[in-house]
Amino acid sequence: MTVRKDLDIYQKLIITSALALASYPAKSQEAAQMAVAADDEVASDIIVTAQRRSERLQDVPIAVTAVQSETLEATGVDSLFDINLVAPGVKVQQYVGYAVPMIRGVTSKTAVPGQEPPVATYVDGVYMGASSANTSSFNNIARIEVLKGPQGTLFGRNATGGLIQIVTKDPVPTLGGHFNIGYGNYQTLEGDFYVTTPVAENVAADFSFSGRTQGKGYGVNQSTGNDVNKVFHDISLRSKILYAPLDALTIRVSGDYGWSHNNVFGAQRPVPFGVTPPAPYGPAFQSGNPWDIDSDQQPDFKLRGGGVSAKVDYDLGPVSIANIVAYRRTTLAQIFDSDYTAYQGRYALAEGSDEQFSEEFQILSAPGSKLNWTIGAYYYDAMGELSPVGTVTYGTAAVPGGPRPIAGNFTNVRTGTRSLSGYGQATLDVTPQLHLTGGLRYTTEKRTSEANTYRVDAAGTTTPVLTGIDRSLRFEKLTWRFSASYDVSDDAMIYTSYNRGFKSGGYNVQVVTLPPFEPETLDAYEVGAKTQFFDRRLTLNGSLY
Repeated sequence: MTVRKDLDIYQKLIITSALALASYPAKSQEAAQMAVAADDEVASDIIVTAQRRSERLQDVPIAVTAVQSETLEATGVDSLFDINLVAPGVKVQQYVGYAVPMIRGVTSKTAVPGQEPPVATYVDGVYMGASSANTSSFNNIARIEVLKGPQGTLFGRNATGGLIQIVTKDPVPTLGGHFNIGYGNYQTLEGDFYVTTPVAENVAADFSFSGRTQGKGYGVNQSTGNDVNKVFHDISLRSKILYAPLDALTIRVSGDYGWSHNNVFGAQRPVPFGVTPPAPYGPAFQSGNPWDIDSDQQPDFKLRGGGVSAKVDYDLGPVSIANIVAYRRTTLAQIFDSDYTAYQGRYALAEGSDEQFSEEFQILSAPGSKLNWTIGAYYYDAMGELSPVGTVTYGTAAVPGGPRPIAGNFTNVRTGTRSLSGYGQATLDVTPQLHLTGGLRYTTEKRTSEANTYRVDAAGTTTPVLTGIDRSLRFEKLTWRFSASYDVSDDAMIYTSYNRGFKSGGYNVQVVTLPPFEPETLDAYEVGAKTQFFDRRLTLNGSLY
């Protein structure tokens, strides 16, 4: 669960090693297509699964950015927060421990349990509903694909802004792997390793580890003398087992776990910097070190999370089927000085969790026909909880110079999402050059919210304030995608598309008395071209939207 600062640039010594990796023989429809592409003499061909089947990137009439593992390693991309280095128009910000992705300006600053961003993130086909779950580090990425614009007619969860798909490496039946160890200033020790090995006949497994720790923080809390902007530990574990008993059948079982503890989030100064907060707070801290703070409450942030999933791919000849079932859970605990000064005014705390279960089933037509189609069904059940979230305020001492009593206002809130959807998309080759695509999706979704608020006074007495808040909403929506593409030549294609995306409304978990917010519907129109020149040594793709 990578923690990064904007100026997290330091000198370090890196030791690396690697063992050669082998690959499985093609044992499925998708694997066979990938093997053929790998043997192609044209090295510039990139194979993607943006339309849930293996295709050349240049043949997909969607604005897609695809980055292979070699480029990711060369540019140092090992988490979502680095993706802007390789994907134009994409940015992932870090906000109080949550990953907040933005594509083409579509984003959301909501970063609390139970709330989903408008840009969906998938890892090996599994939707990551909790934004806190998207902060994991990866050192076993095969490729990253970024799809821009609404997505819903091919993927399980609705997305209005776009989609980020992370595909990790499959284990192979030959022992291999790599490792990196680095040491830098601020007493920073970091490392990662990846190993893949055969387990039994037709069974292989892999394991990856990524970790980081700092002996010193970037700054100091002048009020307490303790380090801040420091990563105590940041650990990510991931493993996958691949079982291929038949040429047409592949089963993948994956698990991951991450554990992060830092005081980066909450180590803030008054905003804007240099402005004196109103009495009795202040004055604002004016140190020359931009990472120093002066707060009476030491910040602290802890995040744990992980999940398991199983994916089955079975090629039946005329059609193939795929099924993905997954369960995930994350928990967090945070405390920080909410007046950002050394004055004992107030501090905020939150403890929360996200839990989700998803099931997706797909049927895909065999490649090579004039009509390629995909139909699927998706079920999603999630629960986000804050228990509690609130602010503690210091009162006036009974005796001048004596201890000051503290009291708090807190909220317990649970928000649920239960969604069922069916979707499908088909592409018809009208002529060898002209291709028409149509897709539909129907979603029915229920949102629930349960909450209560209470006050704890200086004597420790708890008094209910609001109780019995229990609300629900239901949404039903039909969305679609239509596109047309024309192959001008073997190395040039033009396309146009119209998509409608949908994201259901819900409840504000931070202010539970507010009315529900409205659903979001986004219509996207796009024209684009994909071209290659000089025997495919130069690729030039562009789009207007």
